[in-house]
Amino acid sequence: MKLSKKILAAFSAIATLAMVGTFTGCSDEDDVNEMISGSNNNYSIDYTNEATDLTSVSRGYKTSDLKHAGALVKINFESTSGNGGMMGFIFDYEKNDGKANFSIIGVRQDGAYYVSQLYNITDLGAKNFGATALTGTDLTTAIANGTACEKEIVAWSNTYPEELSNFTTDKSAYLWVIQSEDGSNYKIYNLTEDMATSVEVKDSNNGTLVYTDATQGDVTLPPEIATITTDYTAQTQKKYGVYANVYASSSVKGTWTLLGSYKEANIVED
Repeated sequence: MKLSKKILAAFSAIATLAMVGTFTGCSDEDDVNEMISGSNNNYSIDYTNEATDLTSVSRGYKTSDLKHAGALVKINFESTSGNGGMMGFIFDYEKNDGKANFSIIGVRQDGAYYVSQLYNITDLGAKNFGATALTGTDLTTAIANGTACEKEIVAWSNTYPEELSNFTTDKSAYLWVIQSEDGSNYKIYNLTEDMATSVEVKDSNNGTLVYTDATQGDVTLPPEIATITTDYTAQTQKKYGVYANVYASSSVKGTWTLLGSYKEANIVED
């Protein structure tokens, strides 16, 4: 759904102010080292972390002005040096009273990845966004108390990381993130390059991927690599964004490309 500024102008002052707050872009503090360039459908990074302390990691993220209930995104590592870093896709993002809640899938240049839900985040530049991984009642209590915390969906391990099976030789990941019809979960799929570049996102039929060449028949998705549950009772459009970290004495050059979006909502110029 695209909202015209003429329509927005007709809203009450309170509603208009609320809408403006909803679509505000990221602040300078989100990317203090100015690692990430671009907006909305296309972002890029070309950054070298010259720090020599191996514990020094440069981190940054940017949120889009767009909202959606699903996205097909390409993460491409063009080149890395040293230990490289991580490029991630953020979704289900919202920020209230200075605290951000979101989900993320982060991908390393060798195809290793993790998936997490983050709550009450205020220090985006801190290790793991300043969040502690918790489970059970400890997690529930931390969320309720406004404490920065993490629910690990696919746990990251430097020793035994999960790896994307379709991570291609040109170092690209094709990730399809889709919210269920009732809003109760997001599923993440790792597509092959051939599939990702041969389909389009259809809002009809709840975000079905359809081959652009109809003779190819129906799209059969691979098994999801992660499922994230929510407390929504209906599909809910939320902001998305990109994230990167670059390890000490290392560099990362790459791009994020939004290939398609499900139930996108944005303000357009008249």
